Amino acid sequence: MAWTAPYDWSVGEVVTAAKLNEQLRHNMRYLKGLDEDVVIEDDINIGANKLKTTTLYIDEISPTVGGVRRISDNANMGWYISDLQFTSSLIAIVNALTIRAPNADNNYLALQARDNANTLVEIARLQGAADPYFRMTLPQVLLPGTAPGTLVEGHFWYLGADDKLYYRDASANIELVAINGPARGDILYRGAANWLNLAKGTAGYYLQQGADDPAWASGTENVYVASGNLTAGVQNAKIFSWQNTVVSGDILVFLVIVDITTGSTAAATIDVGEAATEVRSDNLMDGEALTNIASMNSIEGAGAASALGVRRVADDQWITGFEGNVDASTDLVGKYYILYALV
Repeated sequence: MAWTAPYDWSVGEVVTAAKLNEQLRHNMRYLKGLDEDVVIEDDINIGANKLKTTTLYIDEISPTVGGVRRISDNANMGWYISDLQFTSSLIAIVNALTIRAPNADNNYLALQARDNANTLVEIARLQGAADPYFRMTLPQVLLPGTAPGTLVEGHFWYLGADDKLYYRDASANIELVAINGPARGDILYRGAANWLNLAKGTAGYYLQQGADDPAWASGTENVYVASGNLTAGVQNAKIFSWQNTVVSGDILVFLVIVDITTGSTAAATIDVGEAATEVRSDNLMDGEALTNIASMNSIEGAGAASALGVRRVADDQWITGFEGNVDASTDLVGKYYILYALV
């Protein structure tokens, strides 16, 4: 039954059983909680005493800290609440405490913050999985600073002095990236101790490997093309002769293309040699490439063309000059092309 407001008797007033039961019995039952929940309309001060349940109690641990403990051994116990709101710090009072996601497959614990649209958004999470992980949901901001005073393996920092990223391996600081002002066409390569960027080269240049690092080099200064016409009516005669008189150096690449436009090549052969010494002889078949023989390489050119790179069989060196002779039963008309690069 409900609580009844206290009654003030007057001098000489008769105390009836009904009134006495209302004021004493009914209100005492209410205070003991025998009939319904007790509603306290003011503070309860228990001093240094405890509020107890069947197995737990709530007490004052210090003037600034309270706790929930187990009656049997005074061990600190957990407390289930919906939202934890605090006005100062969340402080651990013992070593090696944990913050953990629910102990169930694929459950996670999300870290949220408010955006400027008054919405809480996920920043990161502790994700449960077959191999649990920490996920950065939004981009991470690493503030520039100085290297850690006492470095340990795995340290990762953004050094503000030179705007570079570093990590610490077992024995040294490793610079992750050293790219200042990267632009389209730049190439990333590994330097002596870190990654560097090679700024894009001039159009037409090629990438040249140095003793250690790559560099751009001119793609035209050592590359040459020579060409000429086969004289109309060539038959069993020399069709071209070439000597390296333009620049000095060793020939790195040498290609010869002979493009026959008129005449039957079914019975023709082409002899390519250094001066009068024959190096290569093969049938010049219309529309087919010369076949590979010894240290010679051949590819097919456009139309009825044949091409080969020429080196001496004797010592496998690129030759510095050669001439080509054709043996054919009919007159041949066309062009020849020579492509070479010198080092």
